[in-house]
Amino acid sequence: MGFLHNRIVGIGGWLLRLPVMVLSLSFAVFIFAAPVLAGPGFSGPAFAVAQPLPVLDVVVYQDASDLTAGVGMLPKAVKAYLDASGLAYKTRLVPWTRLAMRGLNKDRSLIVDLLRTPQRESAYHWLLQLDGTPLHLIGSDKLIGANIGNAALVAGGFRAICEAHSAQCGMFADMGFPENRIFQVFDKPDSELAKLVLAGRADFMIGRFPSLQSALAATGSSAKGLAALKEISHVGLYLAAYKTLNAALLEQLQGED
Repeated sequence: MGFLHNRIVGIGGWLLRLPVMVLSLSFAVFIFAAPVLAGPGFSGPAFAVAQPLPVLDVVVYQDASDLTAGVGMLPKAVKAYLDASGLAYKTRLVPWTRLAMRGLNKDRSLIVDLLRTPQRESAYHWLLQLDGTPLHLIGSDKLIGANIGNAALVAGGFRAICEAHSAQCGMFADMGFPENRIFQVFDKPDSELAKLVLAGRADFMIGRFPSLQSALAATGSSAKGLAALKEISHVGLYLAAYKTLNAALLEQLQGED
């Protein structure tokens, strides 16, 4: 009886250890077999899974009041550039004031049609030039041939109008316009600014005259009575990103040099 008792106890202890042994064996098989199962190109531990890159937030703001949300609002050059990168992205409209105050996710946001100016140069990655046509001082065609040097403009008591916090407001200030003669409006596309100039609410705006003509025509209006009086700057419009853009996203966008 004593022999039988000891044998039963031994078997019972072995049975108790069996689940632990099976689990350990399974884990060992998984570790050593994973590279084989994963096939060529496998590297690193079996449990290391590449994390997908964040979805880009592509912001459109300029003259966007009559556009609907979606990829269709993107310029063809921007869409082609993003599609070639292989990155996922979504598009949305954002008022300029929100963009200017940086109310965006700066580590994954791209901005469409941002003016590249010396003041902005170090704050952004300039990814793709979209328009290189010059900016003009735009006003009444009655001023064609008149003295429109900076001193004359300031001495004449003229009124300038621009989108609040925009580069154009800074350009008027650089020309010598006093602060009380620079009217900053919020969330108005260039076509609306032009209508205010035509109505005599302001004397000058800064923009690309051909683009302005097209924008007015799209709203059923005309640029008749307005003229590009002089060239202000050759700064271009770009697809840009903040310098804080996710490094992996930037590398994917820039591709191989």
